[in-house]
Amino acid sequence: MYATPDTDTTFDKYDEMRLHMKQLLSASILDIDMPMRIAIPLDNVGIRKLKDLVKLSRKEVLGIKRLGKKAVDEIEIILGRFDLCLGMKTE
Repeated sequence: MYATPDTDTTFDKYDEMRLHMKQLLSASILDIDMPMRIAIPLDNVGIRKLKDLVKLSRKEVLGIKRLGKKAVDEIEIILGRFDLCLGMKTE
């Protein structure tokens, strides 16, 4: 008499990966154990989330006061742990 609605039980691994990446990019730079000597200069220029950081190129990060080549190298290593890099397109 009543029809039961069909439930979609398909699994879309791409949606799950996209959701994971969205959550990761919305994380604070402090959540990924960024050293304070790097996090403070980033915070001073308004970079508080990973999505803000990965949008920048290496050259742009080097232009931030109190961040040198060694700090940028360390940022790239930390981002690499999460399969992220500087200069990424986040959209």
